[in-house]
Amino acid sequence: MLSSNVLSVPCLQQGEPPCVSMRTNELAATAQGGGISLIRWALAATLFAVLWTFTPPADPHLRLCGFYWLTGHPCALCGMTRAMFALAKGHFAEAEHFNALAPLGFAMVFSLFWTGKITGRLWTAGITAFAVYGLWRLL
Repeated sequence: MLSSNVLSVPCLQQGEPPCVSMRTNELAATAQGGGISLIRWALAATLFAVLWTFTPPADPHLRLCGFYWLTGHPCALCGMTRAMFALAKGHFAEAEHFNALAPLGFAMVFSLFWTGKITGRLWTAGITAFAVYGLWRLL
């Protein structure tokens, strides 16, 4: 049995179960132009506030990257956590020092809070860029 917050669209033939079901809040967000819902805005604002409030050490005593532990070389994502915190504070040069693709990574993380074709394209381009950057860091 469907809950009250689920909208069901019946199939064309009688007696069959509903073909399409969508939660009403997702339908409302889609009806508003595929934009971002209030919950997603709140989550994005909370993430940004956490990034803006705290500051990790510039040179950590313990690196959590398994690739760095095994090879002694930074991976494509090394420095990204510190760069995210720096970008939230507006320290662009510091963020680029930690990881050159920090602005792209920042955009990729915050694109998770909105829907649309650009999110998929951004992630496809971003993954490609990080793969190339990771290879470049090894050389």
